[in-house]
Amino acid sequence: MKKAVLFDLYDTVLKNESFDFLRGVAYVHEHHLSDVCTYEELKAYTDTFLPLYHQRHVDHSEIHFARDELPLWFSHFGKELPRNVDDLEYAIMSAMQDGGVLDEVRFVLDELRSRDIPMYILSNTIFTAQATKRLLSHHGVLDYFEEVYASADAGVRKPSPRFFDWAIGHIQRRRPDLGREDMLFVGNDYNLDARGGVAAGLDTVWYNVDGAPNEDDLDVIVTDNFKDVLKWI
Repeated sequence: MKKAVLFDLYDTVLKNESFDFLRGVAYVHEHHLSDVCTYEELKAYTDTFLPLYHQRHVDHSEIHFARDELPLWFSHFGKELPRNVDDLEYAIMSAMQDGGVLDEVRFVLDELRSRDIPMYILSNTIFTAQATKRLLSHHGVLDYFEEVYASADAGVRKPSPRFFDWAIGHIQRRRPDLGREDMLFVGNDYNLDARGGVAAGLDTVWYNVDGAPNEDDLDVIVTDNFKDVLKWI
């Protein structure tokens, strides 16, 4: 029996209908920088950060957007960064993405909570856990989770075992009774979640709604029905 469930966020707990980085760029321009540059000028500057985004797919490093990139947008155009960076980060995060929580996900979360099984989020994201919590709260599901762990805060992203080690280390400091054998990891992405979970030594459910092949014959549980998660608890 599993004593805890670790969930990926995007397209697992939160159905990601769309993600567009440029919507965030447009938000910053419209609300903060339209008096000092054109949208095209801001976009051209943000494009200079693209090598960092390409690099993270190679070495699994992660960008901390609010700390390492956003302040440079403002300083480049001679503008002072707003005081409440947390609010600005969340506004940009919200502008970039559009999604929601499916009914079957809420059903599973309700059932796990009724069984007193702690749940956690392990998310690849350039945004902080603080911003991610606000997103989960917006969708009415934050209270299901004991904690949220974001790759932006870790400085490393899935599928690297270092990200899992970092998150699990935090969990075990709060719940020393939980070993990896007690945890079930659930994620939708084959390369990031299925490979990552297996490499981290976790029993892993690959939520494979597209019916993609298990190319490496990974030792994972495969399902296209989110409610099946309950079978392996």
